[in-house]
Amino acid sequence: MPLIAQRILRGLTPFIDPYMTPARRSRPEKIILGVRPGHRPSDKPPVRIFLGSERKQFRAERAFLWSVEKHRDPGRIYEIYLLKGLKGYISGFWITGFTNYRFAIPYFCDYAGRAIYNDVDQVWLTDPAELFDRDMHGAGFLSINDHDTSVMLIDCKRMSGAWNRESVLRSTRKRIEARARAAGLWGEMPGGYNARDKEYEPGESACVHFTTLHTQPWRPFPDWFVYDSNPTGDLWFALEREADQARFLPVSSKRPSSGWPDVSLRLTARADGPELAALLGPDETRIDRVDHRRIEGLLERVPDGDLPWVLDRLFRSAREIDVVVREPILIRRDRTRRPAHFWIEQFELAGRLNPDTRWRLERRVGPRRRIIRGGPAGDGPVLLLSSRRARPVRKAEALGDALARATGRDLQRAAAPGVFGTLLARRFGRGALRREFERAAVVIASGGPSCRTARALAERCDDPPRLVLVGQRAGRVPEHGGVVVSMRHHHLPPHPNRIEMLVGFGHPDTFRPAGKADAWQDWLNASRRVALLVGEHPEGSWPGPELDDLAERALDWADRRDSRLLVVAPDGSGRAGSTLSRLLDGRADVYAGSADADDCPYGLALERAGALLVAGSGAGLLQDALGAHKPLYFWPLKSPSGLTRSWAGRVAERAFRPSYNKRGSVRPQQGLTYLCARWIERGWVLPPTGPEAWQRTIVERGLAAWIDDEATPSTRYTPETAAVVDRIIDGLRLDSPREQAESDRATGR
Repeated sequence: MPLIAQRILRGLTPFIDPYMTPARRSRPEKIILGVRPGHRPSDKPPVRIFLGSERKQFRAERAFLWSVEKHRDPGRIYEIYLLKGLKGYISGFWITGFTNYRFAIPYFCDYAGRAIYNDVDQVWLTDPAELFDRDMHGAGFLSINDHDTSVMLIDCKRMSGAWNRESVLRSTRKRIEARARAAGLWGEMPGGYNARDKEYEPGESACVHFTTLHTQPWRPFPDWFVYDSNPTGDLWFALEREADQARFLPVSSKRPSSGWPDVSLRLTARADGPELAALLGPDETRIDRVDHRRIEGLLERVPDGDLPWVLDRLFRSAREIDVVVREPILIRRDRTRRPAHFWIEQFELAGRLNPDTRWRLERRVGPRRRIIRGGPAGDGPVLLLSSRRARPVRKAEALGDALARATGRDLQRAAAPGVFGTLLARRFGRGALRREFERAAVVIASGGPSCRTARALAERCDDPPRLVLVGQRAGRVPEHGGVVVSMRHHHLPPHPNRIEMLVGFGHPDTFRPAGKADAWQDWLNASRRVALLVGEHPEGSWPGPELDDLAERALDWADRRDSRLLVVAPDGSGRAGSTLSRLLDGRADVYAGSADADDCPYGLALERAGALLVAGSGAGLLQDALGAHKPLYFWPLKSPSGLTRSWAGRVAERAFRPSYNKRGSVRPQQGLTYLCARWIERGWVLPPTGPEAWQRTIVERGLAAWIDDEATPSTRYTPETAAVVDRIIDGLRLDSPREQAESDRATGR
């Protein structure tokens, strides 16, 4: 619904989609990959590739171009034409912003020679020249089937009658394709040249096509889809990392886009024009680095294709850069707004190429403004926004302590306001708390109210900190400048800025031993020892029949291991301890007192038992049992039922249920599926969780087994806190002040 509806509405009025690529060109922009230095020029004709693209596919476009550059013949010329922003075409009703451009390729080639067509959501894994030089056996165009034209080899002369500019203007894609089929112009192409998502086979696939729109790894339309993971996503990210390492920018100062001369002319009218003209000129040796540079009124005029190299130059020329971008309120066909997501991608690319540059982007649309920061974080403290609930406080404290130690920063605390205070923060910002926010390098918030307050204040800050939002109710994952830490069994939508944990924070590495261990000497003297740890029941109190079954099966579980059983059921388990003591009646050692008593053997069981059986739903109980690094077995629990949980479960199931078209490809996320996914992504509806889901997740990862399983769990739990802290530091650039100072000295800052 969101993609198709917006495309149709854009066709009815030019003001619906303010972020469309402006239609300014009569012919495609051309990018030339010439003969590499040191290689003998080939006598073969240039390989012509036409790429269907649009503004929001910036990252995909760069990855595609790099895939060609990586695998091409270094002695041959490759001409890549960008099919986007072409004037004279009625593109509003197209499914993509470039759907019918492909059928005008013979016209763009003057009805002579050959050309390859690719969609932008593809990458090459072999030299495209292999397809370009292929014998067409008299066909007008080759594709994997006569209804799929997403990858084609076109004989432009033979297709001149069926595919030309006039046919594109007057007809639809299906009719244009049908005309070519009826004329017998289609020929079959091997499927490896258009391997879609799961069809990818290493060493066999020549071109991979990420067809499922809501699983495209680079996430081009975050406002239109709730993205899911892609099984082939690592392949695309590896290509992007290689492009970053090679500092690959397809358009450069030496070969800028056709729109750059107009920008260069405008520079002469600016007060800082001579300095910028020298900085952005073809001579890269004249770049002098300054401490701070402020740019205003420039980037709005720079063409999309030139933005990467212009930003790269600006980042290389300053240790700190402050950019102000003013976007128009009223939209015209020749001037549209660039979405915030587009600007973030551009600045993140420049930041990856220049990791030691701090940057600040202020984007203004009329009276509204948004401030985004990136690069290495400042030397401010870690601010802990404490909640009113004990469990979120424990998680935030544990993460705050670990992050402060790892980065060498001070840890400060501030109280989160209540509901009324949160509303005030969202509308006006709170003076004292806002000042604390602006002084901090990173803010940690746990729980729904604290996370909402942190978001509201960060939006109001002139110098927003990096955010670390913890918990299932943290809400939507920030696109930039923040991460969300949640649990795997929450089953929330994946995101590059979401960090998932199995157990969580706050579990101890050592346990308090019993002050009076003499009472459990018989158990300690046994050659083999096992322990049953009993916690609270999901429904509040343990049903009598379930306790009867638990007692007998736990005793049988210990007997099968020729071990002495210790049952620890403190007061937190309700009356389960006294009931189990009566049921076992001397056949096992049972503790049913206070968890804080000196003779409580809870820590003793965790340290000295050879294996653990856990029956209970407490988070702390599961965390402690996993942290004990013993073979772990679960008594299966069922999550509480109810109308609300049942409805939430239906929403979650519908949100990620794929639907397929006639070709077997997954349809774009739309309709009720899109609405359900968006509700879950924003935290309006949460997938039902409970001990059953948590237990199942742990068992699936091999860290535990069910009580009836004979096999011993093969995997031991590795504490996750250090790994999560490392991911936060890397993702938010939270280097320690000492490491940052050393980096500054190394770069001459």
